[in-house]
Amino acid sequence: MLSTIFYDLRSFKLMLGMITSMFSQAFFIMLAVSVSEYVVDELAPPVLVFQSVRSTFFSLYLMLLDNLDEAESFEGPWPAGLFIAYTVIVFIIMLNVLIAIESDSYDAVLVTSTELFWRSRQELIAEITTDFD
Repeated sequence: MLSTIFYDLRSFKLMLGMITSMFSQAFFIMLAVSVSEYVVDELAPPVLVFQSVRSTFFSLYLMLLDNLDEAESFEGPWPAGLFIAYTVIVFIIMLNVLIAIESDSYDAVLVTSTELFWRSRQELIAEITTDFD
């Protein structure tokens, strides 16, 4: 069942990666900071960093994991609007799509498992009746 669900999620994973890449490019263009402005505290939890496309992509991934402590990074109408668009698209729409794909895959596996159960039961009955003849 899990292998079928993961197989059905391949297009979802591709789409989520593309959306995250597009938003990471947009966030990097709007919120890029120089390395000298960014102070690293080794004891502090990870913060959102927009100093390279790679760190921006990782910061968006941390946003997916509910690391939204750096709200001051989104000052201004464009970064705030971009953040709202990202949260609506990823958190609301994409998670609903994920739930729909998983439930459809589960239903398909459940139908197939019922058919396989009755087929194996029929084969067992056929085998038992041929043994007694």
